[in-house]
Amino acid sequence: FQQPANRPKLLFLVTEDWGFCSHRLALARAAQIAGYDIVVATRVGAHGEAIAAEGFKLIPIGLRRSSQNPLRELAAIAEVAGIFRRERPDIVHHIALKPVLYGSIAARIVRVPAVVNMLAGMGFIFSSKTLKARLLQPFVVRAFRLLLNAGRSLLILQNPDDQRILVADGMVASGRVRLIRGSGVNIARFKPTPEPVGPPV
Repeated sequence: FQQPANRPKLLFLVTEDWGFCSHRLALARAAQIAGYDIVVATRVGAHGEAIAAEGFKLIPIGLRRSSQNPLRELAAIAEVAGIFRRERPDIVHHIALKPVLYGSIAARIVRVPAVVNMLAGMGFIFSSKTLKARLLQPFVVRAFRLLLNAGRSLLILQNPDDQRILVADGMVASGRVRLIRGSGVNIARFKPTPEPVGPPV
């Protein structure tokens, strides 16, 4: 089956393939049905075949959630920019802190037409009191102010407290934020069961 050449392209950037399958697979399916070609750039582990079986283009990446090596992080940004340049997506959807930061930088370099960023939480940089978190936070705040307000970009949040902090501190304009109630649950797969008898667990 040959896809029409003029279909718009939606590229998901997410650190782990299991995270895409557990939280964004249904969204990607819906976008595909709506007429988008889907590209998934992620670290490929046990779920790579499942992603490819959906008819999505799968691009392995080296981005690691826990890496803090500056050279490796610069290489990761360059890698993402290269993927954006080759794929020429109409929309990129960045999921979680590192993909939001690195993907937004790459999207500005390559001039991707539209960016959707997704933060399920603010992460340890904003919640931890460790020295490392306190040192990193000013850089992330400045990066957010520059990147989250650029061009045609929107930020999806799941927590009104995160929205309040980001807007109050000037990291994102209120008009660029969309608040949702969560990533959702597949009620065809997960069904509620009666409470067990006895004291609450």
